[in-house]
Amino acid sequence: MFSIVINQVKSLASRSTEKVLFRNFLFMVLLQGANYLLPLVTVPYIARTLSVENFGLINYSQAFIGYTTLFINFGFDYTATREVAANRGNTQKISTVFSTTISAKVLLFALTLLVYFPVIYTIPKFTAHADVYLITFLVNIGIILMPSWLYQGMERLSYIALFSFGIRIIFTGLIFLLVKSNADYLYIPLSTAIGQFLVGVVSFILAIKLFNLKPYVAKLKAVVSSLREGLPIFASTVAVNLYTTTNLVVLGFMVSDTVVGYYAASSKLILIFVSAVMFPVGLTLFPFIGKKLSISHQSGMNALRKATYLVGGATFILSCGILLLSDYIITLIYGAQFTAAADSLRILAFLPFVIGLNNIFGTQGVLNLKMDKIFLMITTTGAVTSVALNLILVPILAEKGTALAWLVTEVFITVSFFITLRRKGFRLLKSRV
Repeated sequence: MFSIVINQVKSLASRSTEKVLFRNFLFMVLLQGANYLLPLVTVPYIARTLSVENFGLINYSQAFIGYTTLFINFGFDYTATREVAANRGNTQKISTVFSTTISAKVLLFALTLLVYFPVIYTIPKFTAHADVYLITFLVNIGIILMPSWLYQGMERLSYIALFSFGIRIIFTGLIFLLVKSNADYLYIPLSTAIGQFLVGVVSFILAIKLFNLKPYVAKLKAVVSSLREGLPIFASTVAVNLYTTTNLVVLGFMVSDTVVGYYAASSKLILIFVSAVMFPVGLTLFPFIGKKLSISHQSGMNALRKATYLVGGATFILSCGILLLSDYIITLIYGAQFTAAADSLRILAFLPFVIGLNNIFGTQGVLNLKMDKIFLMITTTGAVTSVALNLILVPILAEKGTALAWLVTEVFITVSFFITLRRKGFRLLKSRV
Protein backbone atom coordinates (compact mmCIF):
# COMPACT_ATOMS: atom_id res chain seq x y z
CA MET A 1 0.00 0.00 0.00
CA PHE A 2 2.79 2.43 0.93
CA SER A 3 4.52 2.06 -2.46
CA ILE A 4 1.22 3.07 -4.04
CA VAL A 5 1.07 6.13 -1.75
CA ILE A 6 4.61 7.19 -2.76
CA ASN A 7 3.82 6.76 -6.46
CA GLN A 8 0.65 8.84 -6.10
CA VAL A 9 2.62 11.68 -4.47
CA LYS A 10 5.20 11.65 -7.28
CA SER A 11 2.45 11.60 -9.90
CA LEU A 12 0.60 14.46 -8.28
CA ALA A 13 3.73 16.62 -8.09
CA SER A 14 4.81 16.00 -11.69
CA ARG A 15 1.62 16.44 -13.71
CA SER A 16 1.31 20.04 -14.86
CA THR A 17 -2.49 20.08 -14.66
CA GLU A 18 -2.27 19.29 -10.97
CA LYS A 19 0.71 21.46 -9.96
CA VAL A 20 -1.55 24.16 -8.56
CA LEU A 21 -3.34 21.57 -6.45
CA PHE A 22 -0.02 20.18 -5.19
CA ARG A 23 1.35 23.64 -4.34
CA ASN A 24 -1.86 24.50 -2.50
CA PHE A 25 -1.71 21.24 -0.59
CA LEU A 26 1.99 21.59 0.26
CA PHE A 27 1.53 25.15 1.49
CA MET A 28 -1.44 24.11 3.61
CA VAL A 29 0.47 21.19 5.11
CA LEU A 30 3.44 23.36 6.06
CA LEU A 31 1.36 26.16 7.52
CA GLN A 32 -1.07 23.83 9.25
CA GLY A 33 1.93 22.05 10.72
CA ALA A 34 2.74 25.32 12.44
CA ASN A 35 -0.93 25.80 13.34
CA TYR A 36 -1.14 22.47 15.11
CA LEU A 37 2.18 22.79 16.88
CA LEU A 38 0.71 25.70 18.83
CA PRO A 39 -1.99 23.60 20.57
CA LEU A 40 0.76 21.18 21.54
CA VAL A 41 2.21 24.15 23.42
CA THR A 42 -0.97 25.63 24.89
CA VAL A 43 -2.80 22.40 25.78
CA PRO A 44 -0.06 21.10 28.11
CA TYR A 45 0.15 24.52 29.76
CA ILE A 46 -3.62 24.72 30.27
CA ALA A 47 -3.83 21.11 31.50
CA ARG A 48 -1.12 21.74 34.07
CA THR A 49 -2.57 25.09 35.17
CA LEU A 50 -6.23 24.08 35.52
CA SER A 51 -7.74 21.29 37.57
CA VAL A 52 -9.10 18.31 35.64
CA GLU A 53 -12.58 19.51 36.68
CA ASN A 54 -12.19 23.01 35.20
CA PHE A 55 -10.50 21.56 32.12
CA GLY A 56 -13.60 19.40 31.66
CA LEU A 57 -15.91 22.39 32.24
CA ILE A 58 -14.20 24.54 29.61
CA ASN A 59 -14.25 21.75 27.03
CA TYR A 60 -17.87 20.96 27.83
CA SER A 61 -18.89 24.60 27.32
CA GLN A 62 -17.07 24.68 23.98
CA ALA A 63 -18.86 21.52 22.89
CA PHE A 64 -22.23 22.96 23.89
CA ILE A 65 -21.61 26.29 22.16
CA GLY A 66 -20.73 24.23 19.09
CA TYR A 67 -24.46 23.76 18.56
CA THR A 68 -24.96 27.52 18.14
CA THR A 69 -21.96 27.78 15.82
CA LEU A 70 -23.32 24.89 13.78
CA PHE A 71 -26.67 26.64 13.41
CA ILE A 72 -25.08 29.94 12.39
CA ASN A 73 -22.82 28.28 9.79
CA PHE A 74 -25.82 26.32 8.44
CA GLY A 75 -23.75 24.27 6.00
CA PHE A 76 -22.52 27.35 4.12
CA ASP A 77 -18.98 25.96 4.22
CA TYR A 78 -20.20 23.54 1.54
CA THR A 79 -23.14 25.22 -0.23
CA ALA A 80 -21.59 28.68 -0.47
CA THR A 81 -18.23 27.17 -1.45
CA ARG A 82 -19.86 25.27 -4.31
CA GLU A 83 -21.67 28.41 -5.45
CA VAL A 84 -18.50 30.51 -5.39
CA ALA A 85 -16.44 27.83 -7.18
CA ALA A 86 -19.06 27.57 -9.93
CA ASN A 87 -19.09 31.36 -10.53
CA ARG A 88 -15.44 32.20 -9.91
CA GLY A 89 -15.15 34.57 -12.87
CA ASN A 90 -18.39 36.44 -12.17
CA THR A 91 -17.68 39.23 -9.65
CA GLN A 92 -21.32 40.31 -9.49
CA LYS A 93 -22.50 36.79 -8.68
CA ILE A 94 -19.75 36.36 -6.07
CA SER A 95 -20.88 39.62 -4.43
CA THR A 96 -24.42 38.29 -4.32
CA VAL A 97 -23.34 35.00 -2.72
CA PHE A 98 -21.17 36.89 -0.22
CA SER A 99 -23.90 39.32 0.79
CA THR A 100 -26.61 36.68 1.01
CA THR A 101 -24.49 34.31 3.08
CA ILE A 102 -23.35 36.98 5.56
CA SER A 103 -26.92 38.30 5.88
CA ALA A 104 -28.18 34.78 6.51
CA LYS A 105 -25.58 34.25 9.23
CA VAL A 106 -26.57 37.49 10.97
CA LEU A 107 -30.22 36.41 10.92
CA LEU A 108 -29.35 32.99 12.33
CA PHE A 109 -27.24 34.62 15.05
CA ALA A 110 -30.22 36.74 16.11
CA LEU A 111 -32.47 33.67 16.22
CA THR A 112 -29.86 31.83 18.26
CA LEU A 113 -29.90 34.54 20.93
CA LEU A 114 -33.65 34.08 21.40
CA VAL A 115 -33.10 30.44 22.39
CA TYR A 116 -29.65 30.49 23.96
CA PHE A 117 -30.26 32.89 26.85
CA PRO A 118 -33.41 31.15 28.16
CA VAL A 119 -31.55 27.81 28.07
CA ILE A 120 -28.57 29.17 30.01
CA TYR A 121 -30.71 30.77 32.70
CA THR A 122 -33.32 28.03 33.18
CA ILE A 123 -31.32 24.77 33.19
CA PRO A 124 -29.39 24.39 36.49
CA LYS A 125 -26.35 22.70 34.91
CA PHE A 126 -25.77 25.78 32.76
CA THR A 127 -26.93 28.42 35.23
CA ALA A 128 -24.28 27.30 37.74
CA HIS A 129 -21.59 28.36 35.26
CA ALA A 130 -23.48 30.96 33.20
CA ASP A 131 -20.39 33.19 32.94
CA VAL A 132 -18.47 30.41 31.16
CA TYR A 133 -21.25 29.78 28.65
CA LEU A 134 -21.82 33.48 27.92
CA ILE A 135 -18.15 34.21 27.29
CA THR A 136 -17.71 31.08 25.16
CA PHE A 137 -20.70 32.15 23.03
CA LEU A 138 -18.87 35.33 21.93
CA VAL A 139 -16.78 33.30 19.49
CA ASN A 140 -19.76 33.30 17.13
CA ILE A 141 -19.33 37.01 16.34
CA GLY A 142 -15.98 36.33 14.71
CA ILE A 143 -17.32 33.24 12.97
CA ILE A 144 -20.02 35.34 11.27
CA LEU A 145 -17.40 37.72 9.92
CA MET A 146 -14.89 35.16 8.64
CA PRO A 147 -15.85 34.06 5.08
CA SER A 148 -13.59 31.01 4.84
CA TRP A 149 -16.08 29.48 2.39
CA LEU A 150 -15.38 32.37 -0.02
CA TYR A 151 -11.62 31.88 0.05
CA GLN A 152 -12.09 28.13 -0.35
CA GLY A 153 -14.36 28.53 -3.36
CA MET A 154 -11.88 30.95 -4.94
CA GLU A 155 -9.08 28.46 -4.18
CA ARG A 156 -7.16 31.01 -2.09
CA LEU A 157 -6.40 28.37 0.48
CA SER A 158 -3.25 30.03 1.73
CA TYR A 159 -5.37 32.82 3.18
CA ILE A 160 -7.49 30.35 5.16
CA ALA A 161 -4.38 28.78 6.61
CA LEU A 162 -2.96 32.20 7.48
CA PHE A 163 -6.21 33.23 9.18
CA SER A 164 -6.24 30.00 11.17
CA PHE A 165 -2.63 30.62 12.13
CA GLY A 166 -3.50 34.17 13.20
CA ILE A 167 -6.29 32.94 15.47
CA ARG A 168 -3.97 30.44 17.13
CA ILE A 169 -1.15 32.97 17.57
CA ILE A 170 -3.49 35.45 19.28
CA PHE A 171 -5.01 32.71 21.44
CA THR A 172 -1.59 31.38 22.42
CA GLY A 173 -0.28 34.82 23.36
CA LEU A 174 -3.35 35.64 25.46
CA ILE A 175 -3.26 32.27 27.24
CA PHE A 176 0.30 32.75 28.45
CA LEU A 177 -0.42 36.37 29.31
CA LEU A 178 -3.69 35.89 31.21
CA VAL A 179 -3.92 32.31 32.51
CA LYS A 180 -1.69 32.01 35.57
CA SER A 181 -3.73 29.79 37.91
CA ASN A 182 -6.80 27.56 38.10
CA ALA A 183 -8.90 30.64 38.94
CA ASP A 184 -8.16 32.16 35.51
CA TYR A 185 -10.14 29.55 33.54
CA LEU A 186 -12.57 32.17 32.16
CA TYR A 187 -9.75 33.75 30.17
CA ILE A 188 -9.53 30.63 28.00
CA PRO A 189 -12.88 31.05 26.16
CA LEU A 190 -12.34 34.83 26.18
CA SER A 191 -8.99 34.42 24.41
CA THR A 192 -10.63 32.21 21.80
CA ALA A 193 -13.37 34.78 21.17
CA ILE A 194 -10.90 37.67 20.85
CA GLY A 195 -8.70 35.80 18.39
CA GLN A 196 -11.67 34.74 16.26
CA PHE A 197 -13.09 38.28 16.22
CA LEU A 198 -9.86 40.05 15.25
CA VAL A 199 -9.07 37.61 12.45
CA GLY A 200 -12.72 37.66 11.36
CA VAL A 201 -12.62 41.43 10.88
CA VAL A 202 -9.37 41.24 8.88
CA SER A 203 -10.58 38.38 6.67
CA PHE A 204 -13.90 40.17 6.02
CA ILE A 205 -12.30 43.44 4.94
CA LEU A 206 -9.60 41.69 2.90
CA ALA A 207 -12.21 39.61 1.04
CA ILE A 208 -14.04 42.75 -0.08
CA LYS A 209 -10.85 44.34 -1.42
CA LEU A 210 -9.22 41.21 -2.81
CA PHE A 211 -12.24 40.06 -4.83
CA ASN A 212 -13.67 43.52 -5.63
CA LEU A 213 -16.92 42.75 -3.84
CA LYS A 214 -19.79 45.14 -3.35
CA PRO A 215 -21.55 43.83 -0.24
CA TYR A 216 -25.09 44.77 0.70
CA VAL A 217 -27.83 43.65 3.06
CA ALA A 218 -29.61 40.87 1.19
CA LYS A 219 -33.38 40.75 0.92
CA LEU A 220 -35.19 38.32 3.18
CA LYS A 221 -36.41 36.32 0.18
CA ALA A 222 -32.84 35.70 -1.00
CA VAL A 223 -31.74 34.76 2.52
CA VAL A 224 -34.59 32.29 2.92
CA SER A 225 -33.78 30.80 -0.48
CA SER A 226 -30.14 30.25 0.53
CA LEU A 227 -31.25 28.65 3.79
CA ARG A 228 -33.63 26.35 1.95
CA GLU A 229 -30.84 25.28 -0.41
CA GLY A 230 -28.49 24.62 2.48
CA LEU A 231 -31.01 22.74 4.60
CA PRO A 232 -29.98 19.19 3.57
CA ILE A 233 -26.31 19.99 4.23
CA PHE A 234 -27.18 21.65 7.53
CA ALA A 235 -29.17 18.61 8.58
CA SER A 236 -26.18 16.46 7.66
CA THR A 237 -23.80 18.59 9.73
CA VAL A 238 -26.21 18.37 12.66
CA ALA A 239 -26.17 14.61 12.28
CA VAL A 240 -22.36 14.61 12.14
CA ASN A 241 -22.32 16.77 15.28
CA LEU A 242 -24.54 14.26 17.05
CA TYR A 243 -21.91 11.54 16.76
CA THR A 244 -18.89 13.80 17.48
CA THR A 245 -19.52 16.77 19.78
CA THR A 246 -22.75 15.42 21.27
CA ASN A 247 -20.79 12.50 22.69
CA LEU A 248 -19.18 14.94 25.10
CA VAL A 249 -22.48 16.68 25.87
CA VAL A 250 -24.28 13.41 26.67
CA LEU A 251 -21.33 12.29 28.80
CA GLY A 252 -21.46 15.55 30.77
CA PHE A 253 -25.06 14.95 31.81
CA MET A 254 -24.18 11.50 33.20
CA VAL A 255 -20.77 11.93 34.85
CA SER A 256 -18.73 14.54 36.72
CA ASP A 257 -16.71 17.34 35.08
CA THR A 258 -13.57 15.44 36.10
CA VAL A 259 -14.53 12.38 34.03
CA VAL A 260 -15.51 14.74 31.20
CA GLY A 261 -12.01 16.17 31.51
CA TYR A 262 -10.45 12.74 30.92
CA TYR A 263 -12.51 12.15 27.78
CA ALA A 264 -11.96 15.74 26.59
CA ALA A 265 -8.20 15.24 26.91
CA SER A 266 -8.14 12.16 24.68
CA SER A 267 -10.72 13.41 22.16
CA LYS A 268 -9.00 16.80 21.86
CA LEU A 269 -5.74 15.09 20.95
CA ILE A 270 -7.49 12.99 18.32
CA LEU A 271 -9.14 16.08 16.85
CA ILE A 272 -5.79 17.89 16.74
CA PHE A 273 -4.23 14.96 14.87
CA VAL A 274 -7.20 14.63 12.51
CA SER A 275 -7.42 18.36 11.82
CA ALA A 276 -3.69 18.61 11.16
CA VAL A 277 -4.09 16.11 8.32
CA MET A 278 -7.65 16.63 7.10
CA PHE A 279 -7.90 20.44 7.23
CA PRO A 280 -5.41 20.99 4.38
CA VAL A 281 -6.57 17.88 2.54
CA GLY A 282 -10.26 18.74 2.78
CA LEU A 283 -9.90 22.37 1.72
CA THR A 284 -7.56 21.52 -1.14
CA LEU A 285 -9.46 18.57 -2.57
CA PHE A 286 -13.12 19.66 -2.35
CA PRO A 287 -13.08 22.20 -5.23
CA PHE A 288 -10.47 20.16 -7.16
CA ILE A 289 -12.40 16.89 -7.09
CA GLY A 290 -15.59 18.80 -7.87
CA LYS A 291 -13.96 20.00 -11.09
CA LYS A 292 -12.72 16.52 -11.98
CA LEU A 293 -16.17 15.02 -11.48
CA SER A 294 -17.68 17.72 -13.69
CA ILE A 295 -15.27 16.69 -16.47
CA SER A 296 -16.04 12.96 -16.42
CA HIS A 297 -16.80 9.98 -14.23
CA GLN A 298 -13.38 8.51 -15.00
CA SER A 299 -11.51 11.70 -14.15
CA GLY A 300 -13.36 12.00 -10.85
CA MET A 301 -12.73 8.35 -9.96
CA ASN A 302 -9.00 8.69 -10.62
CA ALA A 303 -8.82 11.75 -8.36
CA LEU A 304 -10.77 10.04 -5.58
CA ARG A 305 -8.63 6.90 -5.84
CA LYS A 306 -5.42 8.89 -5.46
CA ALA A 307 -6.89 10.72 -2.48
CA THR A 308 -7.91 7.41 -0.90
CA TYR A 309 -4.38 5.99 -1.00
CA LEU A 310 -2.67 9.21 0.04
CA VAL A 311 -4.96 9.98 2.96
CA GLY A 312 -5.43 6.34 3.94
CA GLY A 313 -1.70 5.66 4.04
CA ALA A 314 -0.83 8.78 6.04
CA THR A 315 -3.62 8.38 8.60
CA PHE A 316 -2.99 4.65 9.06
CA ILE A 317 0.60 5.35 10.08
CA LEU A 318 -0.60 8.13 12.38
CA SER A 319 -3.17 5.87 14.04
CA CYS A 320 -0.64 3.10 14.67
CA GLY A 321 1.64 5.62 16.33
CA ILE A 322 -1.13 6.87 18.62
CA LEU A 323 -2.07 3.33 19.64
CA LEU A 324 1.48 2.33 20.52
CA LEU A 325 2.33 5.55 22.37
CA SER A 326 -0.97 6.35 24.12
CA ASP A 327 0.36 6.36 27.70
CA TYR A 328 3.44 8.34 26.77
CA ILE A 329 1.44 10.91 24.75
CA ILE A 330 -1.04 11.55 27.57
CA THR A 331 1.67 11.95 30.21
CA LEU A 332 3.77 14.17 27.93
CA ILE A 333 0.93 16.47 26.88
CA TYR A 334 -1.30 16.59 29.95
CA GLY A 335 0.78 15.45 32.91
CA ALA A 336 0.32 12.75 35.54
CA GLN A 337 -3.13 13.92 36.68
CA PHE A 338 -4.57 12.87 33.28
CA THR A 339 -3.14 9.33 33.11
CA ALA A 340 -6.68 7.87 33.21
CA ALA A 341 -7.28 9.44 29.77
CA ALA A 342 -4.91 6.96 28.11
CA ASP A 343 -7.58 4.23 28.05
CA SER A 344 -9.90 6.44 25.99
CA LEU A 345 -7.06 7.47 23.69
CA ARG A 346 -6.28 3.82 22.89
CA ILE A 347 -9.91 3.24 21.90
CA LEU A 348 -9.88 6.36 19.71
CA ALA A 349 -6.44 5.68 18.19
CA PHE A 350 -7.71 4.54 14.78
CA LEU A 351 -10.15 7.43 14.37
CA PRO A 352 -7.68 9.46 12.25
CA PHE A 353 -7.58 6.57 9.75
CA VAL A 354 -11.36 6.07 9.76
CA ILE A 355 -12.17 9.79 9.63
CA GLY A 356 -9.64 10.32 6.85
CA LEU A 357 -11.40 7.77 4.65
CA ASN A 358 -14.75 9.14 5.81
CA ASN A 359 -13.79 12.56 4.43
CA ILE A 360 -12.66 11.15 1.08
CA PHE A 361 -15.69 8.90 0.58
CA GLY A 362 -18.27 11.27 2.09
CA THR A 363 -17.28 14.92 1.76
CA GLN A 364 -15.07 14.66 -1.32
CA GLY A 365 -17.08 11.93 -3.04
CA VAL A 366 -20.75 11.85 -2.06
CA LEU A 367 -21.12 15.62 -1.53
CA ASN A 368 -19.22 16.56 -4.68
CA LEU A 369 -21.55 14.24 -6.59
CA LYS A 370 -24.36 16.32 -5.05
CA MET A 371 -25.92 13.29 -3.38
CA ASP A 372 -26.85 15.51 -0.45
CA LYS A 373 -29.92 13.50 0.53
CA ILE A 374 -27.97 10.23 0.65
CA PHE A 375 -25.29 11.97 2.70
CA LEU A 376 -27.99 13.18 5.08
CA MET A 377 -29.57 9.73 5.36
CA ILE A 378 -26.25 8.06 6.19
CA THR A 379 -25.13 10.66 8.72
CA THR A 380 -28.56 10.77 10.35
CA THR A 381 -28.54 7.00 10.75
CA GLY A 382 -25.06 7.30 12.22
CA ALA A 383 -26.23 10.01 14.61
CA VAL A 384 -29.12 7.91 15.89
CA THR A 385 -26.74 4.97 16.29
CA SER A 386 -24.29 7.15 18.21
CA VAL A 387 -26.86 8.51 20.65
CA ALA A 388 -28.20 4.99 21.27
CA LEU A 389 -24.70 3.62 21.85
CA ASN A 390 -23.89 6.46 24.26
CA LEU A 391 -27.04 5.86 26.29
CA ILE A 392 -26.17 2.16 26.52
CA LEU A 393 -22.39 2.33 27.02
CA VAL A 394 -21.81 5.45 29.14
CA PRO A 395 -23.64 4.14 32.26
CA ILE A 396 -21.46 1.01 32.04
CA LEU A 397 -18.08 2.25 30.80
CA ALA A 398 -18.24 6.03 31.47
CA GLU A 399 -15.82 7.96 29.22
CA LYS A 400 -14.53 4.74 27.62
CA GLY A 401 -18.10 4.00 26.50
CA THR A 402 -18.26 7.41 24.83
CA ALA A 403 -14.99 6.72 23.02
CA LEU A 404 -16.21 3.31 21.83
CA ALA A 405 -19.51 4.78 20.62
CA TRP A 406 -17.66 7.39 18.55
CA LEU A 407 -15.35 4.82 16.95
CA VAL A 408 -18.14 2.37 16.04
CA THR A 409 -20.26 5.18 14.59
CA GLU A 410 -17.43 6.53 12.41
CA VAL A 411 -16.70 3.04 11.05
CA PHE A 412 -20.38 2.52 10.20
CA ILE A 413 -20.63 5.84 8.36
CA THR A 414 -17.36 5.40 6.48
CA VAL A 415 -18.37 1.95 5.24
CA SER A 416 -21.78 3.33 4.20
CA PHE A 417 -20.16 6.10 2.12
CA PHE A 418 -17.82 3.57 0.50
CA ILE A 419 -20.72 1.29 -0.46
CA THR A 420 -22.63 4.30 -1.87
CA LEU A 421 -19.72 5.25 -4.15
CA ARG A 422 -19.19 1.64 -5.20
CA ARG A 423 -22.82 1.38 -6.27
CA LYS A 424 -22.25 4.50 -8.40
CA GLY A 425 -19.36 2.77 -10.15
CA PHE A 426 -16.50 4.27 -8.15
CA ARG A 427 -14.14 1.39 -7.32
CA LEU A 428 -11.59 3.27 -5.27
CA LEU A 429 -9.50 0.42 -3.89
CA LYS A 430 -8.49 -1.05 -7.24
CA SER A 431 -4.94 -0.22 -8.26
CA ARG A 432 -5.95 0.07 -11.90
CA VAL A 433 -9.00 1.34 -13.71
